[in-house]
Formats: sequence, structure tokens, C-alpha cells
Amino acid sequence: MPKKVIKAESLISSIINSRGGMALLLFFSLILIFNDLSKPGLPSNDDCAKARRAIEMIESGDLLTPTLGDEPNFDHPPLYIALLSTGFLLFGKSAFAARFFGAVCALLTVYLIYIIGTRVSGRKAGWWAGFFLTTSFFYIKIARRVQADIPFAVFTLAALYFFIRAYEAWQESEDMGKSNAQIFKFMLLFGFFTGLSGLIKSVFIVFPLAAPFLFIIIRMQFKKGIILPYFAASALAIITAGWWYLYSYIKHGSLFVRAYGEKFLGHHIS
Repeated sequence: MPKKVIKAESLISSIINSRGGMALLLFFSLILIFNDLSKPGLPSNDDCAKARRAIEMIESGDLLTPTLGDEPNFDHPPLYIALLSTGFLLFGKSAFAARFFGAVCALLTVYLIYIIGTRVSGRKAGWWAGFFLTTSFFYIKIARRVQADIPFAVFTLAALYFFIRAYEAWQESEDMGKSNAQIFKFMLLFGFFTGLSGLIKSVFIVFPLAAPFLFIIIRMQFKKGIILPYFAASALAIITAGWWYLYSYIKHGSLFVRAYGEKFLGHHIS
């Protein structure tokens, strides 16, 4: 192999494996995600409807009941709409403001992919995982939409990061032959962020709960030291997300039940 090629590969590898590699990755992602974010107009009625819900939440001051046309609308739990409204509070009513929160979440997703990949397989793997994500055309396209998918991914990845930390703490406790309080701490953080994901995309909360559970069964063989913290974290996740569903049922009654029934069953409920 020519010396110039070897030197180039060595230079790239040294950059990726340095602390500056993360900054370079995030800077590159920032340019791709935020470039021309202020382009006028939103691409679909769905994007416009979500942006409208955020504006109405600001105008009403009600952070718990999203509305559309000033009527209660339960297509999304309130956390996504509330966070989406931050763009309008910061920049006023504009297409850039509508896209801002999703773009920030897209950048955070790249960062979380990087730190998870680094923790699991090393800094090089984390860097390339983030790079391939941020250079995906479909990913960049969704990042610039007013959609809940990438905000959901942020909370889900944060939850999985803390599950990985809990797993590492469990491994350490197994090696040392004694209990480790870090397991419960990281597991509760896993449960909290999982609950927040449920306040972004409701029933999709099952995914960040199910994947670690399968890992515990298959890889960890249902070990005692990890299963109790997992169930405690799952309870916290359900409480973190579930209080809003209980609140909405108490406040709106059959209106809330019909809205969710129609959303998931796909037909009108009388």
C-alpha cells in the first residue's frame, strides 16, 4: 500500500479516535441538518397540523391538553407538542421555528449514537455509526420535518444508554461479588427516559421496554441482580408516562377514550 494512503488512513484514524473526533462529527452533522432550515413552507398537512398544535398550546397556556382548531386533539401526548413549541417561543411563527426542535433532536440523536457506539464497541465504531446516520438521506429528510419520530428516538436512545450503564454496573458487581447501587441508579434513569418516550409517541413505549427485557432473558439469563431493578424501572416508566393518560381520562372522559380508540382501531367509535 502506498505510503501516502497509509498516512491518510492513519491521520483519519487518529482524528476519529481523538476527543476532537466527536466535535468534528457534530459540526458536520450540524451543517447537514440545519442547512437551509429556514426554507419557507412545510411539506405536508401533517407537519402543518403539528405546528398549529404547538402554536395553540402557547396561545392557550394549557400544556396538558393539545388542541387543533381550539378543540382537544389527542393525536400526540403533550410532551412532543410542548417541546415543539420551544421553537416558536424562541423564533416566532416561522417554518424555521417549526423545524427547530426536530433538528436539535436529530443532532442529539447523532451524539447519542456516538456515545452508545463508543461505549459498546469503541470510539471508532461510535464515530462511524454517527457518520453513517448523519449522511443518510432519509434521516436528514425526516430531521427537517415536523414529526415526532426523531424526538422519540432521542428519549429512547437516552433510555438505552442508561440501560447499558446499568448492565456495565451489573457486570462489575458480578466480577467483584458484591452489590452495586449504580445498577438501580442507572436503571431508574432508564425508566424515566423510557417514560418520557411514552409522552412523545404513546404505545411505542413498548419498544424501549421490550428490547432490554429480551436482552435480560437471552444474554443475562434472568439474573436476580438485574431483574428487580428492571421491574422498578419499568414501573417508573409507566408512572412517568401514565399519569397524563389518567389525567386526560378524568378531565375529558369519553372524548379521550373515543379519540384513542379511533386512533388505534382505525374507525369511528360512537
